[in-house]
Amino acid sequence: MKYRDTSQIATLYSRDLGRISVIAKGVRAKGARFGGVPDVMGQLSVVLYWHEHRDLHLLSRWEAKGRTSRITEEMERMAVGIGAVELIDAVSLHEEPRGAFYGLLADVLDAADRVPRNLPSLLPYFQLQVLAGLGFRPDFESCRKCGRDLTEGPLEGGEVVFEPERGSVACSACVSAPGESQKLSGGALRTMQQLLRCSSPTAVADLAMLTTIRQEVSTALHTLLHAHVEGVRPLKSEAVFASLR
Repeated sequence: MKYRDTSQIATLYSRDLGRISVIAKGVRAKGARFGGVPDVMGQLSVVLYWHEHRDLHLLSRWEAKGRTSRITEEMERMAVGIGAVELIDAVSLHEEPRGAFYGLLADVLDAADRVPRNLPSLLPYFQLQVLAGLGFRPDFESCRKCGRDLTEGPLEGGEVVFEPERGSVACSACVSAPGESQKLSGGALRTMQQLLRCSSPTAVADLAMLTTIRQEVSTALHTLLHAHVEGVRPLKSEAVFASLR
């Protein structure tokens, strides 16, 4: 956010302080120190003047860490990075430290900059990890009602019923009130299971998704996030990048 003629108000996400608001004075002035406005997806080393009883702190200096050239130059990589940053901003409370989320975000942004393929799989992986970190890890491996293992073998009717409020799935034959749920194809279910098993963002590069499966997974995850995280809305960045494709 621009502030007066030459300054900028920005939001930083830090390992020790969580989401914080800072003002970078003179950052938009010609010949500004430290290279101008920090990149929206950049990892920085910063010096700031902290005021315990204020919501806005003074950013004194910063230095970029690592390289993020591809993530800012290629639209598909940028879509993942902006989506991840937007979600973290939505689920984070002001100045509430969550070191695990910081590490997860840094790893996903690094993967979005470096992995050679299957970039669209990164954002749903990140969304599932955020849900798990908030205590809402979904269960896609067994039927909530009959307990049937859904990780192997064919699915009855080729699909299951997804119950976002419960964060679970059920066999089609076990659901008595389908109006409260939504269907999930066998392909989308298997993809969700694989995403939850991935040990790191770079491992996601081995998981390819058909466009139809990606859309189904995206819709299910938006519903899941909305059901369990107050104030979360569909990511604006997804709509913007979709319109540019």
